[in-house]
Amino acid sequence: KDEEPGERPEKLEMLEEGSANSVSATLLEAVEVELGELSQAYAHLSRVGEAARRPEADDKEAERAADALERALCDRYTQVVSVLRLLLKSQIEGSPAQGLLKLCTALFKQLDAVFKGVMAVDKGKKGASKRLEALLSHVCGETGVTLAMYGLLSFSTSSEDTAARVVREAKLVPALVFALEKFEATVVKLSKTSERDLLRFMKRTTARDFKIQAEEVANAIRRKEDKAEKEKEKEKGKGKKRK
Repeated sequence: KDEEPGERPEKLEMLEEGSANSVSATLLEAVEVELGELSQAYAHLSRVGEAARRPEADDKEAERAADALERALCDRYTQVVSVLRLLLKSQIEGSPAQGLLKLCTALFKQLDAVFKGVMAVDKGKKGASKRLEALLSHVCGETGVTLAMYGLLSFSTSSEDTAARVVREAKLVPALVFALEKFEATVVKLSKTSERDLLRFMKRTTARDFKIQAEEVANAIRRKEDKAEKEKEKEKGKGKKRK
């Protein structure tokens, strides 16, 4: 039996507590390469789809080729999404965390292109395939990447990193927000034109939530640093009194 996207159990044993940061660079590099290959694969799928819609095309043969390509594409995207989700939940910090946010941005840009491609066929009336619907659920559902991204930002409030580091990460959020907003807008539009409720596969976290979360994280770290600074000043004052 062929597995649909979202059916595979998520497991990445190397991402154990204490080891995530050390192995994340290798994983992030692998995901970046995979996303590059997926972008090329989607371009090929688009060309096959266009050829299939030509009057002289062998409809059945072209349809089989396009279906096989879409299946492979969805399967690989599902694997990438699973790895990104686990990385987001592994509490990586510093440069790896920033690289992870950039990869999430790239993912949403690519998925936006994929769903816009569906819109281009028969003005979107046919709608997304079952495989794309499953992929959408895997990305934006209750256990999807979008919710896991909250965890990465929230983790900063309990870490020992500086406000400057958090602000650097927060600057990456607008690009992530923009990519997420565009992707969500495309899904909403496709849902309307196809008259199929794609929103049931999504738990819409919304870009606004990410903006608020980033600001809250930065403010929390600043408060922590201010408190530590005041405590240092108190200790200095006590030391002077003893003298």
